This record gives sequence, structure tokens and C-alpha cells, in this order.
Amino acid sequence: MIYFIREGGLDGMIKIGMAADPIRRLASLQTAHHKRLELLAVADGSREREHEEHQRWGLLRVKGEWFRPDEELVKYVANLNWVSGDCGDCGEETMYHLVTDNEVFSHEPLCEKCEEAEARRVELHTAKRPKTRFLVWLKQFKEEDSPMGDLARDMADDRNKPRSFNTLGSLEKYLTNLGACDEALQTAEEAWHEYVGITEYDTARLPLASP
Repeated sequence: MIYFIREGGLDGMIKIGMAADPIRRLASLQTAHHKRLELLAVADGSREREHEEHQRWGLLRVKGEWFRPDEELVKYVANLNWVSGDCGDCGEETMYHLVTDNEVFSHEPLCEKCEEAEARRVELHTAKRPKTRFLVWLKQFKEEDSPMGDLARDMADDRNKPRSFNTLGSLEKYLTNLGACDEALQTAEEAWHEYVGITEYDTARLPLASP
């Protein structure tokens, strides 16, 4: 792969080289530099592509594979790092940074909408419970003729249930192990949502817990 590594901040020289593992190459280079090195972008290519890049920016060469950070080169590298791909959730085409914080993106990208939904999912699944225990809070729905009421009654009748649940994940795992249907798991998710007080939340796209 062709890599572009910058030395010492925004005005630092840019190295254009080739390595099978740009991250390992970055670490190796860093041991010989007192200034921080930053991986700006990577691109597919062989020695021929590397030679072409060196020729393209030849007038900016300072020494060896190091080039002056001319505005045109900086813009070129930034565009290389801004790539397109299909969202791993909804399948729509999206743009994302291939390299961020010296790491090469290695999983399916998410569009902005799905990325926000994922962040909210993580927030909901890891949110700590309020002082009132979930099962105590759930009892208020026992008399309702609704999915929430069904959940409240089923939990009240379950003599083997835990004293309470600390996260949505633990609740979903317990219900899944009991063989709960998707509708029951969705109701549990909505109940937990209301319990922890997260109001701006779209549960429609969230995956249900797996067994």
C-alpha cells in the first residue's frame, strides 16, 4: 500500500512511501523521529504507483521520500482519505475517512444517520439504571392491557428472575434465554428506554439481542 505520513503537525513534511502494513511502518519510523508522526492516508498501489507519486510531487521533494507540504499536495492527500462505501447497516452509499487517529478503517462504514442510531443504541444499552429498581418501576403497568402490561405481569409471575437488572443488555439476555419472542424483546427495550428517561431515541432500527 502507498502511505502518506506527516511529520510534526500541520506544517510538517509529508513522506510518500510503500509498505504492506502502513501502521507497522509508522511505528518503525516513529522510533527514529523525535517529532510525532501522523498517518494521513493510504491507497492501493505497488512500487510503480509509489514512483508515480514521487514524480508527481518531485518539485516539492526535500529529501528522499519527504516532500514539502504544499497546499496542492495537502489537498490531494485529504481527498485520498475521504472515500466512499456502502453503509454496513442500510446499504446507502456514504463517505468516510479511511484513516483516523493513526488507524486504518477496517470495518464497514456507517452513514451519518446509522452512526447516530448506533451511538444512541450504545448509550441505551450501557445506561445505568435510576435509583428505583427496574422491576419495581415496571409494576406500575401490571393492570394495563398493553404489551408493557404483559411484560410487567410476566416478570411479576417469574419466581426465578433476578432481583433487578442493571442494563438493557442484561434484561434482554435474560428474556432471550427464556425464549422470549421478538415482540417481547422490543417491548422490553421500549420499557427500558422509558425507565432510564432517554426521550430522543428511535428504536425502530435497533437490532434485538441475540441468544
